[in-house]
Amino acid sequence: MLVHDTDDTDVPYEQTLMMASVFEEHGVVHEVVTIRGAEHGSSCGNRRLVASAYDQAVPG
Repeated sequence: MLVHDTDDTDVPYEQTLMMASVFEEHGVVHEVVTIRGAEHGSSCGNRRLVASAYDQAVPG
């Protein structure tokens, strides 16, 4: 699972899209979770989407 914030100024969002493309090319099962309007570390993002992404990554 790749979780990335669209307004990340530390790591460009495009890096995740490139990684996902390589995963696809090699048949690696993956999922991209995009958190729109959030900065690095998911700050200021949609809290529900952030919580959902963390729930998916770390099942309880």
